[in-house]
Amino acid sequence: MEHGPHPPPFTREGILSLNDGSLSLEQARNLFNVDLLTFKAKLMQESILVWNEVNGLKVRVHGCDDKKAIVISFCDRTKYYLVNGTDPFEDVIRNMIERDLKLSRGDYELFYFNEAIERDVDIETDLDWHNAVAYFDAIGTAMFLECNYPLPAA
Repeated sequence: MEHGPHPPPFTREGILSLNDGSLSLEQARNLFNVDLLTFKAKLMQESILVWNEVNGLKVRVHGCDDKKAIVISFCDRTKYYLVNGTDPFEDVIRNMIERDLKLSRGDYELFYFNEAIERDVDIETDLDWHNAVAYFDAIGTAMFLECNYPLPAA
């Protein structure tokens, strides 16, 4: 996409117009002429949590270059995954876990127990995923998730 000599306005619409794979996150930030913290804060404010990079990859905007350990319990079994901190919800949950566990969207519930609020929290969206990663980073443990899905009829 051609953006001309002037950047779009620093609004949700302006940012989304650049999140089409034509610019990297860093190029878009430079176009708006703001520092990284300001740019990421604006993205969070506007609930833009995944950036479509020029190379076709989707990147979690607020992710780090570290690895995330995910432990998922389901049907009396446990699966372990090690993923990149920048991997978005779609890549981790939808593509990898659904494919691995042979699940279809809408056929299962993914959640974790948040001790601070003493309740289960569903993970269904990029924002839910962002909050789950932040929660487990804050308590300094692997991501312990539960997966409920109906068992096949006998």
